[in-house]
Amino acid sequence: MKYLSLLRVNLVTALFVAVSAVLSVVVPKVELERAVAQSTIGDGEVLSRAPTTIRSGESAALFFETARYQGLIRGVVIVDRDLITDVVIFQAREGHDGTAFVSNDFARSFQGLPATPPVSVDVVSGATVSSQAVNDAINERLTYWKRLQKK
Repeated sequence: MKYLSLLRVNLVTALFVAVSAVLSVVVPKVELERAVAQSTIGDGEVLSRAPTTIRSGESAALFFETARYQGLIRGVVIVDRDLITDVVIFQAREGHDGTAFVSNDFARSFQGLPATPPVSVDVVSGATVSSQAVNDAINERLTYWKRLQKK
């Protein structure tokens, strides 16, 4: 099931990128985030913006972005109950050749970890600082999510 979820996220992301390129417009970030959240957790309630948090039942899509050497790294942490079920990085140009996060192996390393900070996975060779920045961004989002759950 989690592989289908990841496939849906990647397909939705690819669709938005393709449509943006064809139409020569930038898809509003909020529309991309809604589509990604809907494809992974279903229809949900937007709890916050900048960065966006969308909740559906006991699941949440926690979007993050962090500025690094080659530009923005943008992605989403998918949480279900107390586990990270997915991390998808959908914008990054990091590493020596700009493809450090292309395979998404780094992001998949988070799957199954408790959604309780601090979480950390091994860094990507050639993108050590950027990998740590993603670890930090994910921990910030998980900390925020835990605070929201206590309310």
